[in-house]
Amino acid sequence: MCIFFLQSRLESNNIDPDILTALHKLWKNNVPSKVGVFGWRLLLDKLPTRANLASKGILSSPHDLPCVFCFQVAEDCNHLFFSCNKVTELWRQVCLWLGCDYNLQEVGCKHFLSFGLIIKSKKGKKVRHLIWLATTWCLWRTRNNILFRGDKADFSALLDQIRFISWLWFSGRAGRKA
Repeated sequence: MCIFFLQSRLESNNIDPDILTALHKLWKNNVPSKVGVFGWRLLLDKLPTRANLASKGILSSPHDLPCVFCFQVAEDCNHLFFSCNKVTELWRQVCLWLGCDYNLQEVGCKHFLSFGLIIKSKKGKKVRHLIWLATTWCLWRTRNNILFRGDKADFSALLDQIRFISWLWFSGRAGRKA
């Protein structure tokens, strides 16, 4: 209920129509509520990435800004989830798993909407954005585990984790009308 109130407040602030479309599609997925809120924050570029923290004066050293995966570009939402060369390869692997071609060059809400269009089957309609959310959620968790626990990035294990999380969330909706 609170999310719908917040979203209605956004609609009154002349927000990009693509973002509104993506947000409406986001809430039609049967994922844990914390993942829905995470996706909402990602689409609005409101996650505490290193670039967002630096813009608020929380991080001040340029050494704190690089992406935890490639260490070459400042970590903002677009780079971390869509543009980093390591992440782009992960998206290719996710698409290969789904049996479709990956040629998405978009970022943010356009990536979300385009990803939903690449899965053509009728059965795929129910999971297309769920898999996008599983992928971005697993990336965010991996990023946080690298920063706060000292873990190493293991993208083959990450792909397995995305498959498992997707299956878990999808099986949680089995028997429900969607």
